[in-house]
Amino acid sequence: MLFLVCNDSTFPLKIGMNIVGRDQSCDVFVPDPHISRKHLSIDVVGDGTITVIDLGSTNGMVVAGERVPSAILHPGESFTVGQTTFLVDD
Repeated sequence: MLFLVCNDSTFPLKIGMNIVGRDQSCDVFVPDPHISRKHLSIDVVGDGTITVIDLGSTNGMVVAGERVPSAILHPGESFTVGQTTFLVDD
């Protein structure tokens, strides 16, 4: 199973789409005012492929120091949205 870790929280990622944002209905709820209500999607495929896709947010997403609209990540890699850094962990 894959997890998303930020601050002192760990969120399990299900196979399929996981929505990250500051709306409490999101799969990964983060109360960062610089994160959109529905900021990005983390798509997990059964083989462990993880695709992170910005959902048109104002502040975007940063991976490896670059602002990108999407990225394929592996366990141990991280990305930042707003003022929050997330780590993909297994």
